[in-house]
Amino acid sequence: MNQPFKEFRSLAIDASAGCGKTEMLGVRLVGMLLADPEQLPSIVTMTFTRAAAAEILERLLELLYGAALDEKRLLQLKRQLAAMDGGASRDELTAEMARLLLQKVVGALNELKISTLDSFMAGIVQVFPMELGLPGEVSMLSEAESRSIQEQLLRRLFNDEVDLDSDDDFIELCKEASFGNEDKVIFASCNELVGRTMKFFGRRDEDSVWRHWSRFEPTSAEALEQAWRTCRDFADWPPRYFGGPLEAALLACRRAGRETKFSRETKTVMRAFFRVWDDFLTGGAKPEGFAQKYLYPPELRQAIEALFGHGRDILLYQAGRRTEGMQKLLQRYTRLYRREVLEKGRMAFEDLPRLLTDDGNEWRYDIDYRLNARLKHYLVDEFQDTSREQWQVLQSIIDDVHDGEHSLFLVGDVKQAIYGWRSGDSRLMNEVIAALQLEQDELRRSFRYGPEICRALNLLFGPESIGRSALPPETAERWRRGWKMHEAANPDRAGEFQAILVCEGAANASPVGNYAAVILAKLREIG
Repeated sequence: MNQPFKEFRSLAIDASAGCGKTEMLGVRLVGMLLADPEQLPSIVTMTFTRAAAAEILERLLELLYGAALDEKRLLQLKRQLAAMDGGASRDELTAEMARLLLQKVVGALNELKISTLDSFMAGIVQVFPMELGLPGEVSMLSEAESRSIQEQLLRRLFNDEVDLDSDDDFIELCKEASFGNEDKVIFASCNELVGRTMKFFGRRDEDSVWRHWSRFEPTSAEALEQAWRTCRDFADWPPRYFGGPLEAALLACRRAGRETKFSRETKTVMRAFFRVWDDFLTGGAKPEGFAQKYLYPPELRQAIEALFGHGRDILLYQAGRRTEGMQKLLQRYTRLYRREVLEKGRMAFEDLPRLLTDDGNEWRYDIDYRLNARLKHYLVDEFQDTSREQWQVLQSIIDDVHDGEHSLFLVGDVKQAIYGWRSGDSRLMNEVIAALQLEQDELRRSFRYGPEICRALNLLFGPESIGRSALPPETAERWRRGWKMHEAANPDRAGEFQAILVCEGAANASPVGNYAAVILAKLREIG
């Protein structure tokens, strides 16, 4: 067995699109197997799609197969390994060694752990079901099955078909959960709520989080009436400026009680004032849309503070009632879901992080310890799309990545983050790098396009262009901090970039139709 070498160091790679990150993952796997073929079962490689996992496996097999049959490809793999190992010679890699490693990998495909992150977590659950409070056999639900089960369980709750030892009427809970937002059908509103919140509710069910918003101390009727009269009778306020939306909003707050449903127009006016609220009350700012020729002496500002402050307190009270109703609704649903789904050995992929990071399960730490002893090296592709819950699962297993026994290899590009809709957090990559003190490297030379496309990318998305974009300032600054200029690996590769203006078509034409027409015309021109 060869001595462990530099491939095992924990490392984070910032890899732009087309820069060969799949190749690098494959080369790292070859290096690990070359150092010790018997450690194959202890290596875990994860990515976000089955297609990407299949591509990584295919690249590993291609590298070994090519090195076994072709001298040029063998020399190329040696150079790649040497580059990864800080220039160290890899003379021990021969065509015969590559053939033996390929035979080892193909003969142990059932032990080779190259999968999606979801599949890896599902595998943990299937190995330790009893420790996690599940029956012996566990099956994963598809997204369609999960949606169908959610609707079935909610209908059973609506129809009062289940006994969960609760005194709360479920339909009343649903009304409370949608209090002040009754535009939607109650069932549709609750179904949407459950779909959006069950991902995090399991670890956010403390009363301190949910139940301190519904206190309400109304302003006295006398104070509201006095404030309204002050606004109405203000002599230096021309009627045409006081009339309209502002007058209507102030009057609505004057008449409002706990159950009042404010109109959209009233909330828009209130929002304009709240954006500059502190500065407005001290006379330092005027709200947008109510600034020019509007006068706000101290007594008028105090009157507006009383009226809009009363409206604000009502909105907070209503939000508090909704929040408390949501908690009770989700508690009922969660109990039924555990009884009818989890305890019968079925679960959705989104249940996995919640189950594997349950601090209330004393067996969880035993599971982490056993996995840490069995699994030594982790390679995570597309790390910019990892959620904090998923990382919490990995972090508890990986333990110390600098102990000489374990390693962590992250590959990602925050510019390519696309899984925010499923809780992926691109900020996590830099946080993990800093927390674990990982070495860093980068891949900038793209094999996917030539210099013409590369120049266009740098021009369109570089710091100067982003600074002139419509992005919020904090987003633009974060983009600038992470931006690296792209380079083309092949300076002779052809390519062309064009900016095409899509003009408005006929009055009844759709934007998609206009775009399609332009694309079709361009394809005909090329063809």
